[in-house]
Amino acid sequence: MTVYPNFPSAEDWHNIIADSQNIKNLAFFACSAEENNAFLDSIGHFNDKLEKLRISYYFVRYYYQTPDAGDMFEYFVENFYIRLFSLWDFVYHLINEFYNFLIDSDQGRGFKGDVIRQLNKTDRTLGERLRVIERENTDFRQAREYRNSIVHQVFPGDPSIELVRSKWSGKIRTEVRPAVAPQEFMNNITSVITLIVKTLDMLQREFDDDKCDIFKR
Repeated sequence: MTVYPNFPSAEDWHNIIADSQNIKNLAFFACSAEENNAFLDSIGHFNDKLEKLRISYYFVRYYYQTPDAGDMFEYFVENFYIRLFSLWDFVYHLINEFYNFLIDSDQGRGFKGDVIRQLNKTDRTLGERLRVIERENTDFRQAREYRNSIVHQVFPGDPSIELVRSKWSGKIRTEVRPAVAPQEFMNNITSVITLIVKTLDMLQREFDDDKCDIFKR
């Protein structure tokens, strides 16, 4: 017998959105800089990614609160982290377009580093803030570990057996990696959303100049 998942009712949606003030604060950018068409186009793509992240979060909240949600909670947790870092990586694309760095975004992993190097010459404060988030913020680093496990290994909510090489002897042993509990995911997701809200507020202030004079939620 096929079991179909439950989906939020209209009342469920109302309650979830009402209880999700943190993600409701994520900024949608609106810009009147008609002379910078590439940047305007990027703003549109960014807002699209932002809305998809928001929807993923609502579903995570719903299935977290739904008994025996199982696979559906797992699916939307995976979806959330993948969309989170799709949005985050696109922040560097916005910076590249806004400052006209003209760095080729098709070059792959080196793109972000090149943007940061150029940004440090233009706005060292912003560059340093992004560096601290990437390298020192524990919630962000944990989120990236979850995302990498989801994409390249297994869902971290499932226990798994890994091969680990000893730093001292060089010998390889098996190690059981415990499952991440749903509450741990929710704690991390909540913290990361707060971090993203602060980051977008910071970007809004950076972008709010003669080149783009109208930014609003």
